[in-house]
Amino acid sequence: MKEITEIPIKALKEIALFDVMIIHHGFEKYNRDYYFIIESGTKKKQGRFKILFTHCFEMKYRHKFADIKFPDLIRRSWTDDLISSDLPKKKGSYWWGQGVTSAYPGFFYDPDSEKAKEMTAITERPMYSVKLDADHYEVEFVFHDFKYEFINSDTSFTDDYSIPLD
Repeated sequence: MKEITEIPIKALKEIALFDVMIIHHGFEKYNRDYYFIIESGTKKKQGRFKILFTHCFEMKYRHKFADIKFPDLIRRSWTDDLISSDLPKKKGSYWWGQGVTSAYPGFFYDPDSEKAKEMTAITERPMYSVKLDADHYEVEFVFHDFKYEFINSDTSFTDDYSIPLD
């Protein structure tokens, strides 16, 4: 993995963490660091990457359709047949099994985050706050640093979802 030695937000911009596909995300098995497997097919860095946010001590996740504005949608989407990767037969529901989401509009840095300032005081190390606004969910988290690594050149998801410009 490539160690980031500069201010993290500058490095985040360098790898263009916006308008990418999120393939998977979650805590590492030791439950300290949080990762995203992303795919980028339109930026200067193409392929699949693992982005690892280290020392992630504060996190909030919310699915956008688990909202009072969409009570019928979330209720219709309760059954386990919608977690399969097979196309759902149930119309008017949310298909959990689609496997990807677009990171649109993407990752945003909050330089004034009170949570990051609090965690900086607790840890005595610089902490940063980022929010991911994806098509289907929002994740806000506080972290210390991040690393990224190239996994492979697969862009099959972005090839299917993006519109080629000639």
